[in-house]
Amino acid sequence: MAGADLLLLPMGFGPQCSAVERTSFKTKFLDYLSYQKPILVWGPEYCSAVRAAKEFGSAEICEQPDAAAALERLLALRQHPQRQSALVNHARKMYDDRFHPNKIHSALVGKIRDTVEGFRP
Repeated sequence: MAGADLLLLPMGFGPQCSAVERTSFKTKFLDYLSYQKPILVWGPEYCSAVRAAKEFGSAEICEQPDAAAALERLLALRQHPQRQSALVNHARKMYDDRFHPNKIHSALVGKIRDTVEGFRP
């Protein structure tokens, strides 16, 4: 992975995948962030990874199910090193602002404390 120029995150298209893609977040996205490479998220507009990538500008996005469209997007990105750098920088910010393990752990501990406090008489 360290030698890759770009990392691909394929998501499920079609009605049979929509519930999962709307409600779950692919942890592979977070795994990819540590490599500091441009990411291409290939999935429908409603999937959580596409929504996060749009929010932070952290990945190139292809919302068309056609493989040729994804390949076209990938090849276009290859020609734009400034765009690649911007994606990597935005992905780093996304990681730091929302998905850093310490941040996630702290939020989880806080929710557990709030829940426990809610049950104390």
